Amino acid sequence: MVAQLLEEPGLETISWREIDVVAELDYAVAVGVLATPSISIGGVLIFSALPSKQQLRNAIHDYLSSRRPGR
Repeated sequence: MVAQLLEEPGLETISWREIDVVAELDYAVAVGVLATPSISIGGVLIFSALPSKQQLRNAIHDYLSSRRPGR
């Protein structure tokens, strides 16, 4: 779902990666992952369960809006 969403206009330049929490346990713990699936944005845990596509889209837009200069 993430890859498909990030193909939408305006989101195609965002990079993402899927992690194996067993192989990258230290990173998963640092981000706050306690269960899978989880989604973090900008190193912050946003969803500890699979969100709807619209919820994820809104979270990404909120994150991008908060990073714009002057905000």
